Amino acid sequence: MLLKKLTEFGLILFICYLAENHPPFPHGEKVYDRDFFFLLTALLFAIGYFTLQDNSPNQEQGGKPDSTILNRDQTEEWKGWMQFMFLLYHYYHAEETYNAIRIMITCYVWMTGFGNFSFFYIKSDYSLVRVIQMLWRLNFLVIFLCLSQNNTYILYYICPLHTFFFFMVYFAMRVRSDMNYSKYGLRIKLFCLAMIIFFIWDVPSPIFSSLHSFLTTSPTVGATGGQMWEWYFRTTLDHWSTFLGMIFAANYPVTSLWLRKVEALPPMKEWIIKLSTLLALLCAFVWWVRNPFSEQKLAYNLTNCYFGFIPLITYIFVRNIHPKLRSRSMNLLHTIGKTTLETYLLQHHLWLTSNAKSLLVLLPGWPKCNFMFVTIIYFFASRRVYSLTMYIRGMLLPNDLNFCLRSLSAITGAVVLSLFFSTILSSPGAIGSVALVLGILLHFALSNVMKSPWATATAPNVVTAPKSPSTSVKLLPAIVVATIVILSINCFDHYSQNVAASSIAALPPSCKIHAAEGAWVNVDGCSESMKGISYHDAKISSFSQCNSLQSWGWSAQPPSSRCRFVHRSSKDLKKTLAGGRRIVFLGDSVVRETFFSLARLLGYNVPMPYEKHSNIEVEVGTLKLVFYWAPFVSDLKASISSSDLISDVVDVLIVGNGLWDCLHKYDEFDEEGGYKDTLSEVVSLLDGDRRSRGTGVMWLMPSTVNDVNLQTEEKREHMTEEQIAVYRAYQRSILAHESWDLVFDTSLVTSPKAADSYDGVHYPRQVYDVFAQIIIQGFDWALPTRKLNDPIFVPNEPGKMANPALGFFMLFLALVGLFTFDGYMGFALVPSLIVGGPNSHSLWEEAFGELHQKLGIITSPENDHVEMSRMEENEKLVP
Repeated sequence: MLLKKLTEFGLILFICYLAENHPPFPHGEKVYDRDFFFLLTALLFAIGYFTLQDNSPNQEQGGKPDSTILNRDQTEEWKGWMQFMFLLYHYYHAEETYNAIRIMITCYVWMTGFGNFSFFYIKSDYSLVRVIQMLWRLNFLVIFLCLSQNNTYILYYICPLHTFFFFMVYFAMRVRSDMNYSKYGLRIKLFCLAMIIFFIWDVPSPIFSSLHSFLTTSPTVGATGGQMWEWYFRTTLDHWSTFLGMIFAANYPVTSLWLRKVEALPPMKEWIIKLSTLLALLCAFVWWVRNPFSEQKLAYNLTNCYFGFIPLITYIFVRNIHPKLRSRSMNLLHTIGKTTLETYLLQHHLWLTSNAKSLLVLLPGWPKCNFMFVTIIYFFASRRVYSLTMYIRGMLLPNDLNFCLRSLSAITGAVVLSLFFSTILSSPGAIGSVALVLGILLHFALSNVMKSPWATATAPNVVTAPKSPSTSVKLLPAIVVATIVILSINCFDHYSQNVAASSIAALPPSCKIHAAEGAWVNVDGCSESMKGISYHDAKISSFSQCNSLQSWGWSAQPPSSRCRFVHRSSKDLKKTLAGGRRIVFLGDSVVRETFFSLARLLGYNVPMPYEKHSNIEVEVGTLKLVFYWAPFVSDLKASISSSDLISDVVDVLIVGNGLWDCLHKYDEFDEEGGYKDTLSEVVSLLDGDRRSRGTGVMWLMPSTVNDVNLQTEEKREHMTEEQIAVYRAYQRSILAHESWDLVFDTSLVTSPKAADSYDGVHYPRQVYDVFAQIIIQGFDWALPTRKLNDPIFVPNEPGKMANPALGFFMLFLALVGLFTFDGYMGFALVPSLIVGGPNSHSLWEEAFGELHQKLGIITSPENDHVEMSRMEENEKLVP
């Protein structure tokens, strides 16, 4: 059974590896559809409503559905709908919902404090076995994903985040655990924890850096700003959330009793108290929505840790405002909520790809059908991994420390051995063969162990294998099946290397022959999605015509070609050109307009007044774009040979020519020293410069001429498309060798759009935007690997997000929450001050007296000293 579960787990990891590195089709781009995003969200709750059911029975309530605050079914439902939206946010890259998703992550971290505090308070189990089992649950899958995907631990930041805050709760409860059941001792201890949090995160000091000095500061996978900054950023966003969850858990019995007493009052007074409390919470919630929540992403991140509790406790109060709401939950959301960890981790490679930056495509051309198909596979795999994690933990980590330590030692040895063989073996077939041999040996070894007296003596809960002389005979079918699987892996490996696509990487130079292969296609301006976007963003209710717009797209290439041409955004381009790059454009108006398009894409939106025939220079951060006006081929030769260009460091040189020579020097095309000879010299100079200095060189051929729209007699006589084609053909012949990074025949793009040329030569801006996109694809192989003028990487320093003033506010809030005994951070005191009713501050003795009696805890009110008796294992109060 153990080998079967491990094999199944290994196969899921292998499928993730194939989906990431050898998918059947190139990974897809994320496209945000606001209408569809919110439609799916609405469908979730609509379908979830039909799965509404009573909660699991609560024995303390006479077997009735559990109606306690934040009962197990309710918290699973809560995690379920948040996880659904979190996943949709990643799938569709719905950046406009970032602030809302950030709050949902805050809720997850809050639950870490609430759940673990509750467990330690009820069970008082601080054993190493408990810690090992918890760490297994949080990190089992992520460790093997790191190994199989060659990723860093911090990339899957949710796992280290929950692990870190689990230890915070563990040590807070473990240190002076005798104070945990004291009325004020626990609260003083928790306030000391609040002070520690304040000085580490809210005060700009070197404390955080000193405590995390083992983290690196250089860019790495999952931490482009360095692990130190990434970890500081992630923990700072929610550094108060776990602590606030602990406060709610510490006040939970009082909060629960307060609600029961309120609901025992006459209906009129009950609802006056509830609604006045809700009004106070809603006032805070409305303020939060109109102020912090409405900020842009970067500004919002600075306040999330201080105000994120407001929507959280408002939701808890509303969700539990009536017994019927508390006693029922949606089974669909409950099911999703049980596997939040697995769905979060597997989304990186089996639903999304490229570490959640692109989409897994199994049905190309059918985006919504592909979404449904991949989602089914993804959720099935997530549920299986959840079951496997629990199965394997039960077999390897029972409630016996010696057995757990032996299991961990065996697991560590197996992983080290596997890493050793995967390092020295390059063929998947060889690795599979070794795995088969080791599996057979492991089978016999485990069979002998399970038959030994040690197994039953140390692990009474483990089912031993029956003694059977036919073990080796029964093993034969398994060996045959394993051999077939390995042969299949070899066949699939051949398919992956020769037919399948690959993980997203820089385009290889072999793709340059396909860079301009594509076509203009119609875009329906009256489609429902376009109409919806136009109405919301521009208040346009209807279109006067349809199918009037066109967009240019690349032709699909075979997956094995690795030629995945996609639109590059401004963010992508800035990342590509980071490090003080210098891009030089040299040529005529075609090159100039392409220069402008690239500048616009980089975000340079300032109007650029210029004399048409002049040089232009633009700086975007450390990146510099330069255009030199050189319309004639002789100008190209002079510019390339000039001291300015030779002495400067150039990463990519983009050159274009032909229109002016055709117009003004048409009679010198074949003459000695004319166009042909001079162009040959230019090509020789560029080729030599590229080889000697590592500069990438691209050539833009003349665009299509629309003879009908030419505006002067001279142009109609000497610059027709037929005449330009001669220059284009000669350029193609002399540039047809592989030393050029890109030779772009712009007529491939402009020929279908010739009618749009307003003066017969120049085109609308969108055409030159296509030129810029094609050039950007070429940067993947044209940019030199070295980074000249690359500024030294200076990572952000921890402490940058500190806010002492708001930190003091959180300390005050902690005092209110701890010493008013109110789970709603003092908001439930409002009705008691205004309309009367139960006061949470006076309910501690009654609430905790009942709880401590159930737990077998004897409390001495005189000296606030607590002695604990043995607690029964089967007692449970909160999930």
